[in-house]
Amino acid sequence: MTTGCQIRPAKSSDLEELVRIEQLCFNSDVLSKRSFKRWISNPLALLLVVETDDHKLLGYALALLPRATRHSRLYSIAIDPNAQGKGLSRLLLKHAEDGALSKNKLYMRLEVAEDNHKALALYQSEGYLRFGFLEKYYEDGRNALRLQKRIRHIDLNTLTRNVPWYPQSTRFSSGAASLLMAMADISNNTQHLNRQEEFLIWRESTVTFMISNHGDGHPIGLGLAAQKRGFKTEVYLTSKSPWSMDDIHDLDKKSMATLLDLHFRKAAKLSNMKLHHKEITQMDLEKWFKKGCAVVILTNTQADSKKASHWAVLSGIDEHCFYLHNPCPQEHETKTDCSYLAFYKNDFQNSSSHRTPRLRTAIVIYPDH
Repeated sequence: MTTGCQIRPAKSSDLEELVRIEQLCFNSDVLSKRSFKRWISNPLALLLVVETDDHKLLGYALALLPRATRHSRLYSIAIDPNAQGKGLSRLLLKHAEDGALSKNKLYMRLEVAEDNHKALALYQSEGYLRFGFLEKYYEDGRNALRLQKRIRHIDLNTLTRNVPWYPQSTRFSSGAASLLMAMADISNNTQHLNRQEEFLIWRESTVTFMISNHGDGHPIGLGLAAQKRGFKTEVYLTSKSPWSMDDIHDLDKKSMATLLDLHFRKAAKLSNMKLHHKEITQMDLEKWFKKGCAVVILTNTQADSKKASHWAVLSGIDEHCFYLHNPCPQEHETKTDCSYLAFYKNDFQNSSSHRTPRLRTAIVIYPDH
């Protein structure tokens, strides 16, 4: 239905038509001619128009591309009322996503009026998921839903192995869930991907205590849990200090966590599990993965941008990105949404650290177990 139309970047000669379409489509939060002019010349924005072969402008899409984040934002999309129902919004949306992807963005975000059912249906059909709500967001007092879509995906034809995905059962067991995925990857056996084994590993490996949470797995505790199950395992840490003390404020709990940290370190020495205190680099990750190792890392990347540290499994590598299996699905997320999540190699130093000072850790499970 979009035959005879083309998508191109907006130019100054489009300003009058852009304003005309804007005023036909919106009664509030209307972009001005001055705003359109600014976005046309802004390198951190992508303003696309759709036009007919005889150069009649039918609509536009505006996406913002901020430098400080891997998220892009669909700021506005509008189609001339006389041209609606022909698939032009979908066409513009896909071109905006492609443009954002070419600028190394991983996600596209947007806001849509809560009662705009037509637009909401379009975005949901294109894979956008709700992650937030904004009360009285628009000038006319309407509420907005915040939606997000992952726009970068791994080329499945390049995968060297198919890492199984398992969702954690609780808020505090991402370490156990990630270890289960890693062990299933190495052993090619998924029979232990169950809640009982998840809880057993969590109980064996946990050292931290938090006010509103039970705490997640200690890296050495997780490594010992894997070794106990017959896997050759090594643990890498950038610090010799007790693990995750910043999360604990109660003095009694801090003392107990320190003792448990010491216990894990002694147990690692007695079991001859190698413990390395060194910086973990991109080259280390690539080396381990190419050797067939399963790698569990701590990351602070979250689709909802809350920056909550959690464990994940390295599931793929390509020229530009590392890919993770995230065991922490957000609301409405499925296996597809949490598998092979991309993060650019240049972002590794920030996305794979925990708290301040920067702590990095990796649990490496070797295939020869």
